[in-house]
Amino acid sequence: MKGTRERILDKAEKLFALKGYENVSVREITKLVKCNPALINYYFQSKRNLYTAVFKERVIPRAKRIHKRFFSLVEKNYPSSPEKVIEYLTDAFFKSPLSKKELHIHFFLIAREIFSQSEVWELFIKDAANLLFSKLTSILKTFYPDANEKELVLFVFSIFFQIVHFNIGKENFSKFLNIDDKNELIKVLSSHIIKFSVSGLNSLKGDID
Repeated sequence: MKGTRERILDKAEKLFALKGYENVSVREITKLVKCNPALINYYFQSKRNLYTAVFKERVIPRAKRIHKRFFSLVEKNYPSSPEKVIEYLTDAFFKSPLSKKELHIHFFLIAREIFSQSEVWELFIKDAANLLFSKLTSILKTFYPDANEKELVLFVFSIFFQIVHFNIGKENFSKFLNIDDKNELIKVLSSHIIKFSVSGLNSLKGDID
């Protein structure tokens, strides 16, 4: 059975993902947990610290699990083309070790931070995203050696945000595309991301710093 601190994190994470940090109150969290509001201060000192704890203890570890799958695919069979790089990345996210429920919470929290970009977003970039982005940029650089470094980094961010967007909207895309089969949908979305991204990346050929 989970302790009170873990249950607070569980409910807070869901509420922050659903409503956003500013629209969630301490009382709302503790009502769901069925505990005294003073316990937020006892365990976390403030709502802001609780929000930070959600990222440190939940979001960042989850992100690292997804990124680990990408790193493993690269290590097992080093990509022979830009298409393969992005295929590995989409595979890591679309076939992640996280449950559907975890993925929804995870990507909604990230999406909210993309727009608000608080100090928690900086923490996420430093502790989770930087390693993935650096690895991606390094691999893609081998296929586009003359590319402007800043342009390449922007493409890496663009690819990442595409994947976040399509992960969040998978159910809607399933309806719009009239695709009920999960594996077929993932295949179609991954193919689109790969084609769209490589088309953009190919514009970097011959781009001199």
